[in-house]
This record gives sequence, C-alpha cells and structure tokens, in this order.
Amino acid sequence: MAGNFVEWQTHWVRNQWQSWINHNWQSLVGGVKLEMPRWMTPSTEAGFTLLPVAHPVGQARDWGLSMPDGSRIHVHEYPDGRFVTHRDKFDPARGFQSSVAHLMQETPYPAILMFAGVGALFIKVFDG
Repeated sequence: MAGNFVEWQTHWVRNQWQSWINHNWQSLVGGVKLEMPRWMTPSTEAGFTLLPVAHPVGQARDWGLSMPDGSRIHVHEYPDGRFVTHRDKFDPARGFQSSVAHLMQETPYPAILMFAGVGALFIKVFDG
C-alpha cells in the first residue's frame, strides 16, 4: 500500500511540473525567468537533479531537469525560499559539446575572459 502511494505521489509531482513547464514554455524559450509557486519545489521525484556547479547569483542550490529538445530547466533555490526558473538552451549533462555551448553562450565567463585578455594586452602595450 505504501509503495502505491509513493508511486502516485511521484506521478502527481512530475505531472504538476510538466503541466507548469508546458503552460510557461513560450516564456521559458523566450528567456524569461519565472518565480515558481512556493508549493512547487524541484525534487528528485519530479526528475530534477542537484547541479554541482552553477554561476552564482545568490542562490543556495541549483536544480536541473533535462528536456527532450536538448535544453534544461534550471531552477535557482534562494535562501529566502524562492525558486526562480529559466531555460538553458543547452543541457551540459548531454555531453562535452553541450557543456561547451552552454558555457560559451549562456554564461558571463567568455565575456569576462575576453575583457581580462583585452585589459592585459592594453597594459602590456601601454605600460611598456
């Protein structure tokens, strides 16, 4: 009996998330960051995994849910209890190419490296 309840609960949680994602898909594809209802928490039961690395924006934890189109639903869990969701065009969990594409196109790190390189070159040229 307990096993049936757990299966039902897992199915219900996944359906809630899938319904929410379907309802908000166009906004997510458009790059909108959406705050989740507080009762809808990301969890392993919903198919999410804790992400070991993410660009820090004040969040306490990060969750990811791989999507069939190669993207990922990324949830920032903040210390105040908010959950803010966006869509990553590339899911790093899909392999090296997706990881590189995600890093280069969806994080600030390439721009930071470029400005650091230009700054270093500027210093070298004008400082002698």
